Amino acid sequence: MFIICYFCIILFVAEEAAEQSSEAADHEGVTNIKVSIDGTWLTRRGHSSLHGVATVCSTADPPKVLDFECLSRHCTTCSGLLGIREHSPEMYQRLLAEHIESGCEENHSGSSSGMEAAGLRNLC
Repeated sequence: MFIICYFCIILFVAEEAAEQSSEAADHEGVTNIKVSIDGTWLTRRGHSSLHGVATVCSTADPPKVLDFECLSRHCTTCSGLLGIREHSPEMYQRLLAEHIESGCEENHSGSSSGMEAAGLRNLC
């Protein structure tokens, strides 16, 4: 539960920072800037994680978040629907189709260590 809340907080803060930092850049019309790219993933023990974030930041002073990509190997809705599958397969199929159509949280199927590279590849 804590990991899911942490992921939501990261997503909210990253979206807000990207929105705020892009406002000034849009008005200035700057197209040739130096950037720093980085990625991270939440780990508790070992080297496995369900969530990761990749960012592109300007090297200006102060730096600004230009873009970000949140990756997840887990979807709480999909996991919750598994309990319905056994008792009502037709309801499970209907709910799963609705969920997939509205957008699933899971957008990375590789390893945790590959999240950083995958996120940066999506940004570039």
